[in-house]
Amino acid sequence: MDDNGTRLASAEKLVEQAATLARGGDFGAAKRKLDEATHALEGVDLEADPKRLNLLASIHEGRGQIALATGDLPAAETQLTQAIAVLHREAEQRTGQPRSLHLAIAHLNLSATYGQMKRPDDALRENGAALEALGALDDRQNGFLRMASLQSRGVILRQLARKEQAVAAYDEAIALGDRLDLAGQAEAQELLTELRLTAALARNDLGAVGLAREHAQRAASEAWARAEAGQQRAVPQYLNAQMNLVAFSEAAGDFAAAEDALFRVLKLVGPEPRVVAHGRAMYQRLLALDDDALEAGNLPRDEVEDSLAELDKLATPPAPAQS
Repeated sequence: MDDNGTRLASAEKLVEQAATLARGGDFGAAKRKLDEATHALEGVDLEADPKRLNLLASIHEGRGQIALATGDLPAAETQLTQAIAVLHREAEQRTGQPRSLHLAIAHLNLSATYGQMKRPDDALRENGAALEALGALDDRQNGFLRMASLQSRGVILRQLARKEQAVAAYDEAIALGDRLDLAGQAEAQELLTELRLTAALARNDLGAVGLAREHAQRAASEAWARAEAGQQRAVPQYLNAQMNLVAFSEAAGDFAAAEDALFRVLKLVGPEPRVVAHGRAMYQRLLALDDDALEAGNLPRDEVEDSLAELDKLATPPAPAQS
């Protein structure tokens, strides 16, 4: 192997070591490995081979990811922008397209950087570039990343008050998740449930309470099934979905359904003060309605009073035992 080959092999190994260290959270050591890789490449004609340019892009991207993780946003912007530029130079040499997954990840990281810099328009542009790159890939292998990208797009669009477009992004992500076989993919299943929860809130913001309830009910069902299968992280999602159903059902005038969702939460968490306070406030609002409205919501006044009394007991701490 000639000197260039030795330097390239050394740099490639150092980049791999840096990635391992970064995944373990040792960003300082990872950055030092990338510095060593850069030093190893000094004097090597990187423009002579697309593989060399890809290695250079990996170094810039690694530095950008570390800068993003450690809060050095200007450095993250610089390094990730350089990574994207190098990937396009690589593509020109190969007279083809940049490696789509590599390019998509760089754009997503740059989008996240702009998001933290409070530059939502730039974040949206980079997110769109990432989705364009992912569009060239098979969703069966990269569906999770595409779903996460669409979720991020929805968040950015909501920040820009483009609520209808945000909902469309969430709907696209959910439709993709429903098409994919997510069996055995706990992280992807969790993301799909989270998308339903976010879509429920976005629908509710638009006044589509019925659709919001549908999303929340589906999320609750999925989360409960995952919790029963031993995925403990599904329990907070289930509770979140049920609390959303309390609010959405009350808004829809289905007071019995709101009460059912509330007591499903209490059954799991016990007399948690915030949940009890939320329930008491709901029943107090219901008592201000006339009897016809309560009957229409399938929760007569006497049942409202009984439930409020039950929650009042939960909210009142027991008297100290007499010695």
